Amino acid sequence: MKLYATLLLLLVPAGAASCTSGDSKDSTDTGHKTDMDAYTDTDTDTDTDTDTDTDPPLTWLSVGAGYRHTCCLSSVPEVVCWGLDGHGQASPPKGTFTAVGAGGWHSCGIDEAGAVQCWGIKDGSEHDHGQVSSTPDGTFVSLSTSTENHSCAIATAGTAHCWGWDSHGQVSQTPEGVFTQISAGDYHNCGIVGSSAVCWGRDDQGQASPPEHDFIHVEAGRYHACGLDSEGSIHCWGENEYGQCSSPSGAFVQVSAGGMHSCALDAAGSVHCWGRDIHGQASPPSETFTEISAGHEHTCGITTDGRVRCWGSDEDGRSTMPSP
Repeated sequence: MKLYATLLLLLVPAGAASCTSGDSKDSTDTGHKTDMDAYTDTDTDTDTDTDTDTDPPLTWLSVGAGYRHTCCLSSVPEVVCWGLDGHGQASPPKGTFTAVGAGGWHSCGIDEAGAVQCWGIKDGSEHDHGQVSSTPDGTFVSLSTSTENHSCAIATAGTAHCWGWDSHGQVSQTPEGVFTQISAGDYHNCGIVGSSAVCWGRDDQGQASPPEHDFIHVEAGRYHACGLDSEGSIHCWGENEYGQCSSPSGAFVQVSAGGMHSCALDAAGSVHCWGRDIHGQASPPSETFTEISAGHEHTCGITTDGRVRCWGSDEDGRSTMPSP
């Protein structure tokens, strides 16, 4: 779920990079790690003259790890997605985007006009809950996609809008208020209003009952949530069967809640993950990062030298960016 799983309007590039699928290994036992470092667009001139002009390498602005696919926003700025694509969730439309999120059977982005665009399932089947066909009208500044079947976004006035599956009131019970950030979990959502975390939807594990702290960011996972307070400390609540709520001590700058694991980024750029690690999704590489996104059973991030790096399950190719 991306910058964290929530994607803000992107203003600053993360660094120059080119991306190709890198080394890989069997993810059955120890998990999969990929290093995408050569996704380069070369000369696009249409003339027949021989020249040596080449386009600069792409800059990767944001990455979002979803359920079984991943989406990335480049400096073009276009969206690139990979992984499971049975309903078109990894086949983004052409166009210029400022934010993107990878969900379950769908993905969404904010285009250059501020409108929400979603792609993926819209066939009326059991997994189609209008998450693609019922996007809200208006102009939006941030977006978050659930790894299940709904999404939420914040309009320019600060109001929160959610659409899609409403099994536990995660859509219909969206509260009023001026939101500065929002995160769509599997069956619940959380956001920041003022300096408080507010959550709604499924709450059988306490995942929609946040503690009282001065929060600056909050992330909703599957049955848990984590928040970052004004001093950089992490607080998690909800289900803790796999230790996904047993956050480390220290000061952090980002946090991301995945399916049954969580990850955080410290000021030095090191990634710390905790919780379920059956596919290696909570075993980050030793590199330094500028952004992380914890998905269902995999995690992705952008390294300080601008590469997209994923680890954990690689089923359906969710952790391996394709070659251009």
